[in-house]
Amino acid sequence: MKYIVLSLLSFSLLFATEYVDGELLDNPDGPSYTDASVPVVESISNEPPRLGYTYSSPVERALSREDEGSSVWPDYDWADDIEIYAGEVGSGHDFDYDEDTGDLFAIHDTDHDGTTITDSVIVYRSQDGGESWSHFGCGTSSWGQVFNPKIRVVKDSSGDSWVVIMGIWASASGDVLWTRRFPLAGGTTFWEQVDNDASFADMDADIGSGAYVYATYVLKGTTSIRVIRNALDGSGWVDDANVYANTGISNTHPAIATGDGGLVAVAFTNSTATVPEIRIKRSTNNGASWFTSLQVNPAGGWDDLDDIDIAFNRGTSLIGWITITFDFGTGDDRFGYFSSTTAGVNWAWETLFNTGDLENHGSIRADKTYGHVTVAYNEDPGDSTMFSWATTYNPTDFTTPVRINDFNATQGWPATAGWNGYGYSAILYTNFTSNYRLMFDWWGNVGIDDASDATTPGMIQNAPNPFNATTNISFNLTQNSPVTISIYNIAGQLVTTLADNQSFNEGSNSVQWDGQNESGTRVSPGVYFCRLNADGISRTHRMLMVR
Repeated sequence: MKYIVLSLLSFSLLFATEYVDGELLDNPDGPSYTDASVPVVESISNEPPRLGYTYSSPVERALSREDEGSSVWPDYDWADDIEIYAGEVGSGHDFDYDEDTGDLFAIHDTDHDGTTITDSVIVYRSQDGGESWSHFGCGTSSWGQVFNPKIRVVKDSSGDSWVVIMGIWASASGDVLWTRRFPLAGGTTFWEQVDNDASFADMDADIGSGAYVYATYVLKGTTSIRVIRNALDGSGWVDDANVYANTGISNTHPAIATGDGGLVAVAFTNSTATVPEIRIKRSTNNGASWFTSLQVNPAGGWDDLDDIDIAFNRGTSLIGWITITFDFGTGDDRFGYFSSTTAGVNWAWETLFNTGDLENHGSIRADKTYGHVTVAYNEDPGDSTMFSWATTYNPTDFTTPVRINDFNATQGWPATAGWNGYGYSAILYTNFTSNYRLMFDWWGNVGIDDASDATTPGMIQNAPNPFNATTNISFNLTQNSPVTISIYNIAGQLVTTLADNQSFNEGSNSVQWDGQNESGTRVSPGVYFCRLNADGISRTHRMLMVR
C-alpha cells in the first residue's frame, strides 16, 4: 500500500481525480478507488460480505420516509422519523446547521472493516429542515477503519462558510485524527491532520465571522487530554495545549463547547480520583491560553462517571450546562446535569432528568441563534431516545422528558441532540432493530413552543406548517374586533402586515400568507413569527417555510 507523508498544515487535494456521481472519492493518502473498473455498488469487494453486514455505496443512498403507521410508540412521536442512511452506521454520528441558510449537515461512519471494504465517513445535506437529504461529501480510507465522526459548520475571518468534518483514520502506524473542510461556496477541499495517534476526539466551533474550530482529543495509549484550534486560514491545527495529564484518569471522553466572547471550555472526568471528579478547563480568549482546571461536582456520591457533554448559550450573560451519566448509589445509571450562570466559573448540581432505570448516553447542544438547549439521552427498558429542552431565560426549567424515537434506538452510542436550522429541537439516532439505520426527527409542526389552539380565544395557528407556498393563518375572537396581523423574521424584523387594524367578526377567522414581503418579493425559507393583536390581546405563533 502506498503511503504519502503529509504535513500538519492544510493542503489541497492534488491527486489524480476519480469521480462517482460528481464526488471525488478520496482519503488522506489519495483516491480510494484506484481501479476505474471497480463499480461503486453494494459490495466494493470481490469477496462476499460478512454475515450480518450490509455494504452499500458511500455515494448512493436510498432515502425514505418511515410510515407513521408502522411506529412502535405513536403516542410519543413528533412526526414521522426520516431515514437518512439505510445501511449500517459504524460507531457514531453528528449533525450541525449553517447559521445563515439553516441548511443541515449530518455525518456518520460506516461499519466496514477497512480491509476488504473501503471504510468511510459520509456527509448528507438537508435544505428543508430535515425533510429530505442528499449526499454532500465524504472521507474514505484504504488504511483501515474510520471512526469518531464529528461535524461543524463555521465561518472564517472573511465570512466564508465551511463544513468541517472530523474522524480517526486507523492505520498500521497509528490512529490518525484528521479533519476535512468543504467550502460551502464550492472549490477546493482541504485535509488537515490534528494528531498522528488519537483514541477519541470532540469538536466545536464559534459562531459568526472570524471564528475558530476547536478540538479536544486524547492521545492513544495515554490519558493526556489535549486541545487545539484552527482558524481556517490555511495554517492548519495550531496551539496544541495540554488540558490535563493525570495518569489516573479513566473513561476519558472529553467534550468541548464554545460560547460568546472567546469562551471555550473542555469538560472531562477523572473516575480514579479519591472522589471521582467532573472537571472543566476554560479559555476566554479563543483558546490562546487556558485557566487552571476546576472541579465541577461536589464530594461524595459520584461513581462510574461517563457520557459527559457540555454546552453554552449565546449572549452577554453566558450560561453553561454539563450533562453526565453516573451511578446514583442504586447500581443503575442515572442522567442529570449541572448549570452555571458565570460562564463556567461556578457550577451547581441541579437534578436528574428522570428517575427511571438505566438512563445514559446523554447529549446536549445549544442553538446558534438564542442558545436554547436540546438534550437527548437513552432510557431503558424500551431502548428509548428521550428528549428535553430549556431556554436561556429559564436555564434550569427543562421540560419533562418524552420519548421521541419511532424505532428502538441503539444502546451502543448516544443519540445526537441539536437543532434543525429553523429553530426547532432535533434528534439524530440509530435504530438497532433494523440494520443500524440512521434516523432523524425534529419538533416538526409546532416548534419548541406548545401548539396553539385556534379554537381558544385569542389563539392563532397556521396550516400547513411547515409550508412551501401558501399557508392559512387561523385565529379565534370572543367578539367583533379590529385585528392587526404581522409577520416577522427570526431577527425580529417586520416582513409584511396581513391585516392592519382590520375588522373581524366574533368566532373563527383566517387570513392567508403567500410567503411574500411588503414589496411582493418571496422571502427565503426559514422560521417566521406571526403576531396577532386584537382586543387587547397579543399572541405570537412560530411558522416554518421550506423550499
